[in-house]
Amino acid sequence: MLKEVDDLKLAFLEMERNEKLNLTSSLPIIDELAQELKRFRETIINSKLSAESTFKEYYPSFVISVVLQNMKNRLNEAEKMGDNPIIALNSLKVITPIKEIISNLGNYRNSDSIELATNLQAEATKNNLFVIDSNRLKAADSVLRDIFSEKIA
Repeated sequence: MLKEVDDLKLAFLEMERNEKLNLTSSLPIIDELAQELKRFRETIINSKLSAESTFKEYYPSFVISVVLQNMKNRLNEAEKMGDNPIIALNSLKVITPIKEIISNLGNYRNSDSIELATNLQAEATKNNLFVIDSNRLKAADSVLRDIFSEKIA
């Protein structure tokens, strides 16, 4: 996943430099990252980790997924909303925190994972990249309730 994050950063740097959107380079990378994160969360949910360790892995990957979905939405709407190169600039501000989190995924002993995710969420919010719809929030809530009820019981 780190390679995809680096590729995404390059795509946004190119968009910023050229002041022109390039959906053909950015959207496939976002989709690939989102799929890899989804598979990671499914693996973690089905693991034998404790509820605490599962949450430390699930939550940061979920936050990244929300940010990626917001990037994708804004990229798709950028032309008609006049959001270019602003979307590239906003996205570049969250690439480093995303990479830092991804480099720590799988290290459930890392107590910083929740703090890193919280910092990413705050930075993404400042850059209009963390809007979550109620259906996605309800789905996440349901998954987290299942994790805790199964792993604590």
